Amino acid sequence: KFKQRPREEQAEADGTAEAEKVSFLLGVNTKDFLQAFLKPNVKVGNEWVTKGQSENQCYYAVSALAKSLYSRLFAWLVARVNKTLDTKVKRQFFIGVLDIAGFEIFDFNGFEQ
Repeated sequence: KFKQRPREEQAEADGTAEAEKVSFLLGVNTKDFLQAFLKPNVKVGNEWVTKGQSENQCYYAVSALAKSLYSRLFAWLVARVNKTLDTKVKRQFFIGVLDIAGFEIFDFNGFEQ
């Protein structure tokens, strides 16, 4: 959770319970995890500067991280299933994905599908 500092454009953490859980699952330090959202380092020219983020910018960053994690997990899962099903033996079973439009065959399966 984040909250906007009064009379400033800088956000701050509104408690650390959620961040501690997520950072534990990701295997990163909680302080560094929060710092990446609140004051990320941005490269400007040849220099790295620390940029303060607003509350909305922090939430956008959290959403982007979540989408990226889900996308990578989905890609890993598809690769794992494809590797498991890749066999030279005659197949008796298959896994099909049915959505509203019906069965589809793609060269690359993405999370947005």
